[in-house]
Amino acid sequence: MPGRALAAVAAGLAVLAATAALAVEPPASVAAKNAVIEAAAKAARRGLYPRAFSGEQSYWTLVGVDGGAQSGLISEDGAVELGKRGFSIEPFVIEDGRLITWADAAVSQSLKDGYLPVPSVTWRRPGWTLKITSFASGDAKSPRLTTRYEVRNLTRRPRTLALALAVRPLQVNGPEQFLNTPGGFSPIVDLAWDGAALVVNGRRRVWPLSRADRFVAGRFGGALPEGLRSAGGAGGPVHDADGLASGTLIYKLTLPAGGRVTVAWVAPLGDAAARPEFSRAWLDRQQAVVESAWRERLGRVSFTVPARARAVVEEDLARLDAHLARWADAAAGDPVL
Repeated sequence: MPGRALAAVAAGLAVLAATAALAVEPPASVAAKNAVIEAAAKAARRGLYPRAFSGEQSYWTLVGVDGGAQSGLISEDGAVELGKRGFSIEPFVIEDGRLITWADAAVSQSLKDGYLPVPSVTWRRPGWTLKITSFASGDAKSPRLTTRYEVRNLTRRPRTLALALAVRPLQVNGPEQFLNTPGGFSPIVDLAWDGAALVVNGRRRVWPLSRADRFVAGRFGGALPEGLRSAGGAGGPVHDADGLASGTLIYKLTLPAGGRVTVAWVAPLGDAAARPEFSRAWLDRQQAVVESAWRERLGRVSFTVPARARAVVEEDLARLDAHLARWADAAAGDPVL
């Protein structure tokens, strides 16, 4: 990555890492680790941590296949949790050397066609937008989770941004929320980039659609600035016995006037190690297949109602059907709200 762009990335991510440093003894329990993270979040600039760790109410929705034993979660701000009690991947954007978080953007949520269980979160900033869309595919026994990030330039001139995808030992299900499972902390003891995938705790893999410009990893205390400023290639593996390892995939994005760039990743909601055939064409086809399947699944019931009420009734019924289909996860212990 060119020196100026790298410096901008370093300046932004330095803020994120610096706020994480706390002079505390290694916590011995999930509750204690949640307390450490919450203390860091409350001392940091709003937006550097998920709102649930800052004492704010946080909403999320499930992302899964019909009847699947495992599901992901996507928060109202675009962080994605990979499976029950799993770690999360949270987006940030670096604009002119400043780290942009969910708190710095106008954030909205939507479902495909207004009712399909393919959720999106959109950040709006002057001059650009970031749209995060997550969907699940595969069968009920071996589902996989895919998330795409579409950054769009709204101006008439080219611009350069950086997308930072932070892999963090944090659930989307926050520390104050629980239903069959404790929320908050999700241990990452080992984190590495093996040249093709992020390897989390030696077994979970996340495959990016395209290789990031940089990968840096560190402990909760904040090794990221040094990693970003180093002249080497991808960051080395990190081990943290306290389970507080984290890392960041950084993509430099050169956006033409009015143009857009897509970054994506796919991950099995289990321990499968085989990389799928993964390309931009696959990404578009897979999302279309998932959307088509949900339309067929949710379009089997019809009602005759006055014209003025038809859209509302059809949307509400489809949402209800989608939620009922996902309640199968509750039997497997997944949180369903």
